[in-house]
Amino acid sequence: MAILPATTTTTSGLVGELVDTGALADRAEAIAADQAAPLTRSTYAGVYRAFCAFVGPDAGVDALGRDSVRAYRQQLEEQGRSPATIAKHLSALRTLANDVGADDVRRVRGASVARGRPRHLTAEQYARLLKMPDRRTTQGKRDLALLHLLGTTGLRRAEAAAVTVNDVDEHPRSDDPRLRQAICDSTAWWVTVTYGKRGSTRRVPLERDALNALIAWVRVRPTCAHDELLVSLPRRGAAHSRRGR
Repeated sequence: MAILPATTTTTSGLVGELVDTGALADRAEAIAADQAAPLTRSTYAGVYRAFCAFVGPDAGVDALGRDSVRAYRQQLEEQGRSPATIAKHLSALRTLANDVGADDVRRVRGASVARGRPRHLTAEQYARLLKMPDRRTTQGKRDLALLHLLGTTGLRRAEAAAVTVNDVDEHPRSDDPRLRQAICDSTAWWVTVTYGKRGSTRRVPLERDALNALIAWVRVRPTCAHDELLVSLPRRGAAHSRRGR
């Protein structure tokens, strides 16, 4: 059995390879890939690539510290990044710092992010919005289904984009009378939201209008290689995409 040099530490990678945990870029890549929610994985990976480029691609884990993170924060500020974006970068770096034991990074904070009252549509405004898609067209059916996922069921944008055809299915009515009363206007059909905020999974009941809109869209949904419920409608000669247009 080979003995590794005392100065090298390894750990098993996600696909069975050995990762040099002394390299910051490798450790950061593993931490990003370990996040439960797909959007969080993507966000963390982007932050870590930017930070590793800032400290140098060959930097070790000791390059992650209070001084380097402060300098990185200053660079983001000089680039005109918003306080919310800077806070997102710092949060991702704190997660990485916790893994490598860089405790002093927790003391690096960005500017306070102002949080106003959430803006929302009135019932009348939402009703008018639902009348806007042309339900005679394929695009109108898709757009109406999207509006119901966002407005009627309350899914976030990324959650709605990630819903697959198989995530909409029928479930038996609950025996709990309180739950039955709470969702008395819903159908027996639910949409399962996988990898929602913080990697959580939940099921949301569908109201009749929302279910009808989804059924109308599924009937005309073009055949494509992936199973996301909402797909882009290709221009002539173009392929289907996961990104809506």
